[in-house]
Amino acid sequence: MFFNRHKFLLAGAWLLIAPTLTFAQHAGDIWIGTTSTDQLNVGGFMLTGNPPIKLLNPSSGLFPGWTDNNPGFDLVINPDPPHNLYPLDPGAEIFLEVVQFDPAFLLWTPQFQQLKNPGDIQYLGSGDDLHEHWIWHIKSNDPGFDPLRTGWRATMKLTENGLGYGYTDSSPFTILYRNVTCTTGDLNGDDVLNDEDHELFELLVVDPGAYTAEQRCAADCNFDGLATEDDHVICEPLWGDHQHEGDIIVGHSSASQVTIEAELDEIRALDPVSGLLEGWTGDEPGWENLDADEPLEDFYTLAPEAQIIVELVGKDGGIKLWTPLFSDVLNVIGDTWLLGAPDFHEHAIFHIDSTDPAYDPLRTLWRINFVLHDLGSSGYAASEPFTLLFRPVDITCTMGDVNNDTTVDGSDLDPFLITLAGPESSDSTARCAADANLDGLVTPLDVHPFFALLGLPVNLLNLDQFPNYVAEGGTLPVQQQNAGPAVAGMVLDWIWWDSDNDPAPVALPQHSQSTLYAGLPSRNGNPALPYFDAVGMKNTIQQLRPLPVTQYGYNFSVNSNVDSATMIKIIAQWINYPVGSIYGGHEPGSPVNVPAAVPAYGNYTNWMAVRGLLTNVPAYPLPTDLTVYGFWVNDPVPGGLGENSFKTIGQFLSTYYLPLNQPGDPYNGKYLAVVEPPADDTDVNLTLVDSPARFDDQELAILAAADFTAEAVPVSNGRSTMSDDDSADKIIVQAAIDGVNEQLLPYDEQFAAIFTGTVAGKPLRVTSESGNDYFVIPFNRPLSTSTMVKPATSKLTSRNEPASNKADTLLSSAVQFPTVLQRKAVNRQTVVIVLIDAADGHFLEASWTAQPQAYLPIQSDKALKLAKQAAEEAGLEFSDLPVVKLVHRQGSPYWPEWKINIGSAVIYVDQQGISVIE
Repeated sequence: MFFNRHKFLLAGAWLLIAPTLTFAQHAGDIWIGTTSTDQLNVGGFMLTGNPPIKLLNPSSGLFPGWTDNNPGFDLVINPDPPHNLYPLDPGAEIFLEVVQFDPAFLLWTPQFQQLKNPGDIQYLGSGDDLHEHWIWHIKSNDPGFDPLRTGWRATMKLTENGLGYGYTDSSPFTILYRNVTCTTGDLNGDDVLNDEDHELFELLVVDPGAYTAEQRCAADCNFDGLATEDDHVICEPLWGDHQHEGDIIVGHSSASQVTIEAELDEIRALDPVSGLLEGWTGDEPGWENLDADEPLEDFYTLAPEAQIIVELVGKDGGIKLWTPLFSDVLNVIGDTWLLGAPDFHEHAIFHIDSTDPAYDPLRTLWRINFVLHDLGSSGYAASEPFTLLFRPVDITCTMGDVNNDTTVDGSDLDPFLITLAGPESSDSTARCAADANLDGLVTPLDVHPFFALLGLPVNLLNLDQFPNYVAEGGTLPVQQQNAGPAVAGMVLDWIWWDSDNDPAPVALPQHSQSTLYAGLPSRNGNPALPYFDAVGMKNTIQQLRPLPVTQYGYNFSVNSNVDSATMIKIIAQWINYPVGSIYGGHEPGSPVNVPAAVPAYGNYTNWMAVRGLLTNVPAYPLPTDLTVYGFWVNDPVPGGLGENSFKTIGQFLSTYYLPLNQPGDPYNGKYLAVVEPPADDTDVNLTLVDSPARFDDQELAILAAADFTAEAVPVSNGRSTMSDDDSADKIIVQAAIDGVNEQLLPYDEQFAAIFTGTVAGKPLRVTSESGNDYFVIPFNRPLSTSTMVKPATSKLTSRNEPASNKADTLLSSAVQFPTVLQRKAVNRQTVVIVLIDAADGHFLEASWTAQPQAYLPIQSDKALKLAKQAAEEAGLEFSDLPVVKLVHRQGSPYWPEWKINIGSAVIYVDQQGISVIE
C-alpha cells in the first residue's frame, strides 16, 4: 500500500481540531435553497443578524489564530415563503465562490483546499446530500493580519459554476467573524449605552492601540472590523443625548483657540417677568467647560490655567445679560463677565427689557453676540463671535406662514406685503413669520428670503456681455453730445451680435459714434437739437436694426408716461421679454433680451442703457404683483468708474430717471424709454423696494460729532473736508459693505470677483444741490500693509454674524472680504465705488471696473491751486483760508466737483480740472 505522509499529517490535524469544535446543529447552519424564481438563496444562520456575526475560538499549531467549523452548510428541508426560500432539486450541484474576504481570513475545506481570494471556488455538494462543515480561520501569522482589527468580513455567493441546472447565482452574502465578544456601543462594558461611552469613543479612535480588543470591538458600529471615525455616525444614536445638551460648552481647538459647542440655530423662549425686572427672562443656555476631549470635533478640555471671559460684542436693542446674583449686567458693547478657570458651570439671566429705551415692541426676535477670551497663562486665542437667539414665549410662528394657516404657500404673499407695509398694524405672529431673515424686524431685507421660503426665486437678468462704450470727446459737452450715439451703438452692436460665431459683440464701423452722430439731423424729432432726442434714438436703432423683422424679431418704440411707476413696469417688462415670442421670429445666436435706452437727469444730454434688472419674479409676461429692487446700468459719460453700475430703484428714480425737462419736446414732462417692443397696458400691483437704512441712533451721533461740514484750511496744506475720526469712517464703510453684501454681491458674479479682497479707502461726503447728500466710499486694490488701519472688531462683528446663525436664504451666499481702511487719500488702485445715503446710510448704488484707476484725480490741494490760478486771472483776491467741500450739481454723482468759497466768490473745480467762477 502506498503511504502518503503529507495527507496523513493533514488528516491528523483535522482530528486534533475537531474535539475543540462543537458539532453543528441544523438550525445554526447556512441553509441553501432557491427562491421562487430559481435563484440560489440562503437562510438559517444567515437570518440571525445584519450582518450575522460568528465568534471564532482561539487555535494554534497549523491553524494559528482563531477557528471554528460553524456555521456549516445544509439543505433547506421545508419551504420558508416569508424568506422566499425553497428546497433545491436533488440533482443540483452547488459551489461556493469567494466574492471578498478581509485580509488574513481564510476558509478551509475538509480536503484542506483554501479559499481566500476573489474568484476562489469549491464544490459544496448536491441537492440531495449537501451538508458540509468547513473551517473558518482568522490567520494571525498572515502578512495581512491587522492586530487592531476585531472583525473579519467574508462575502461569498452560491453558484452552479456553469453546470446548467437552471439556477442563477445567489446574491452575495456576508458573515462577520470576530475574535472577541462585545456589545456594540458599550465601550466601558457597564451594560449601559450613554455619553460616557461616547466620550471614550472620542479618545479611542485617536489611538485605538491603547485600548482593549473588546473596546475596539464595541466601537465598531458599522461592522467593518475596525474602530474609526466612520463608526461615529452609527454609534451616536446608541448613546443618546450628550451630557451637556443645551448649554454653551467651552473648550479649545487643536489650534489653541477658544471654541464652543452650542445650539446656535435654536431660538430660545423667554418667560414673562414683572417687578424687579420687566419683560421676559430665562437662564438657558448655561455656560460650562468641556469635561472630556472630543477629538473628532477638534474640541478639547481647557487647561487649568485658563481664565475665560465673556465679552458682549453686539446686540439688538433691549436685550441684556445679568450675571449670577444680578451682580453685574452686560448691556453695552465691550462689557465683560469673568467665567473663570475650569470647572465652571454658570447660569446667567438673559433679559429682554421692555422698559429699555432701545426696546422695540415691533421686534419679535432678539440677537445677542459674544466673544470668549482667555486671560490666563494658557493663552488661547479669542473665540469666533457667536450669536444667541431669543424671543418671548408668547410669540410663536412658523417661518413664512404669515396668515397662520399652518402652510407656507402663495396665500402668505399678500399678508406678507401687508405686514411689510405696516408692521405696526400686524400682530406678533404675522411679524414673526414675516421676519424671513431672522433679524427680528420686518423690513425690505426680508423680501428676498421670504420669496425663497415660498419657492419663488428672485428674478435676476444681468446682460453683463452687453457692450460698455465711453462717450467719445475730449470735453464734457462733446461727451454729452455723444452719449446718445454711444448708447445707440451699444444697442445696435448687441442686436447684431451672432453668438454662434463671435464670443462677444463686435464693434461694427457703421455703428461708430461719429457715424451715428452724423445721421442725427435726419433722424431726430428736433433736427436743430445737438443731442439724440427720443425720436432720434428710436429711429436710429429701428432703421439700423437687423432685418427682416420676421427673421430677427427686433422692433423698437418710444414709451412714455407721466407716472414713473408705469414706466418702471414697462422697462422691466421689455428687458425681460424674450425677443420674437410675440412679434416676428428670432434668429438663432442673436440676443433674446434687449436693454432699454433712457435719458438721464431729465434731459437728452446723457443717455443710459438699462441692461439688467432685479425683481421678485420674471417681469414678462407681466405678473399680477411685481417687486422691483434695482437696475444694472451702463452710463457712457463718466468713463471708468460710474460707467458700469447697479442702482437701487430708489436711487434710479431720485437721481437719474427724472421727467423730461425739454420745453417744446412732445415728451416734455414725461418719463420715457426706448424699448423693444411696444408697451403693454396690463395692470400690475407694482412694489418698489429700496435699500434699508443702515445707521442706528448711536452711529448717527458719532457721525454728527465727526463734523463732515465744510471747513477753512490753509492753502499751503490744502485738504478735503473729510473727518479724521476713524470711528465715523468705519461706520460708513460698514454700511457700504452691508449694502453691497445684501443688495448686489449675491446677484453679480463679476462684481463679487472684483470686490472680494479689496480694501476700503477714505469715505468722502458729498453735498448735493438736490438736498440728498451722500458718502462716496472707494474700494481699492491693496497697496501695502503700512497704509491699512484695521477697524474695531466688535462693531464689525455685530454686523457680520456667523453664517450658521442666519436664515438659509438667497442672501446667505454673500461673499465676505477683508474690511480695512486705506488711509491714503489719493489712490490710483480704485476698482469699486459705493455710494450710500448720508442721512441714514442706505445703499444707493455701486460701480466697478476690472482696471484700477485714479479716484478722484483732482484732490483738494490741486483744486485749490487751480482755483487760486482762476481767481488771479479774474482779478479776485484769494483768501488764505478758503472753505472747500465736494458738491454734486449735475451729471454723474461718482464725479463730484470741488466747491471753493473765497469771500463772496465761489469757484467750482471739476474732476477734469476745469474751473468755473460764480
